[in-house]
Amino acid sequence: MLGGGARGLADSRLSSLEELRRNFPTTPLLALRQPMRFEAAGFAKLGATVIISDIAAAAALSEAARDSADPVSVLVMIEVGDEREGVAPESFGAFVEAISSLPAIKISGIAANVGCLGGREPSRESMEVFHNVHVEAGRRGLGLTTVSAGNSSCWNLLKTGQIPRGANQMRFGEAILLGVEAAGGRAIPELHQDACAVDAEILETSTKAGGRRAVAAIGCQDIGSGELYPVDGRLKAIRLTSDHCVLAVEQGLSLACGDIIQFRPSYFALQSLAASADVGQEYKI
Repeated sequence: MLGGGARGLADSRLSSLEELRRNFPTTPLLALRQPMRFEAAGFAKLGATVIISDIAAAAALSEAARDSADPVSVLVMIEVGDEREGVAPESFGAFVEAISSLPAIKISGIAANVGCLGGREPSRESMEVFHNVHVEAGRRGLGLTTVSAGNSSCWNLLKTGQIPRGANQMRFGEAILLGVEAAGGRAIPELHQDACAVDAEILETSTKAGGRRAVAAIGCQDIGSGELYPVDGRLKAIRLTSDHCVLAVEQGLSLACGDIIQFRPSYFALQSLAASADVGQEYKI
């Protein structure tokens, strides 16, 4: 990603961010999830920008960073309609006044999150809400250096020029890795949809009452709440249990125990696969 032009890396988990810091000591890092209280000390030492949406969490981070040489840089997450985390636009002024008084905390920017929870696709209206908060930040003299307008669900807004003026960061992961925009799962023509794949071994083939079936050695324990899409169009994943994937097999496809088949994972599946100790990872260029 960095070689392709990304200006920084982001993750939600402290352990993952610590590993990124060890491997990329000078790369800008962004913590995508507000730290839990017991994580505050770890984040204070990380040298990453941290997303914040609660005053108590900011205070805990401030206390943990009191003796640090540099203040912790934070982005204030703004609620623009997704109804997950975020400061209500009408509360932005009071919020920044409260955390501006905290030692060892520096407000470096604002961020918007859309398309993750509320089932709403990003819209011009949600971006207008975000833009208005950015304007208010300017009136308050905050001097923001980062205006993070959204994630992979905002790809189409970016391509059609609907991201607000002044935005200088997009948090793209799914678009880069899987070549799709996150709001509707539509393929992005300029990108590859086959950059990530997962291989699984066939455990059994048989004929059941419902037709020809195969069972592969992969399941919910590996992909969580995600989905798998067989690369071979003659296969269809019809049911996943904890450790097995049952596939419908078209007539004419030769398949036997021990064969390896390939899937394309959904974003949630890819997240779980990447974090699983039971799944090997191989990188090819």
